[in-house]
Amino acid sequence: MDAKYIPPFVTLLAAAISSICSIVKRTDVTKALIQLLIVIIIFYIIGRFAQKIIYMVQEMAVKDVKKETDDDSSDTENEGASSDEDGEKEASLEKEASGTDEEKKSDV
Repeated sequence: MDAKYIPPFVTLLAAAISSICSIVKRTDVTKALIQLLIVIIIFYIIGRFAQKIIYMVQEMAVKDVKKETDDDSSDTENEGASSDEDGEKEASLEKEASGTDEEKKSDV
């Protein structure tokens, strides 16, 4: 659900509940409409605050993801240098292993 729909949703839900309560209690129409207006205004403001909080949390999450991505990319660059060293170690180990295989073949 997109955050832009939160204030209208909260407002309409509160207005529906207020209207149903007014009908069930058989409240005078003028009094019910005044209550409904107050409920609509209050819950619209509450919905706007909720929307702003959600936007702030989303922005913080995006910043955290970008920060983690930047950290991962810098780690990858550091690993690239160490992987060259690892590659050299692996190559020397392979040479030693192939040398021992040749020695075994020559012994046979």
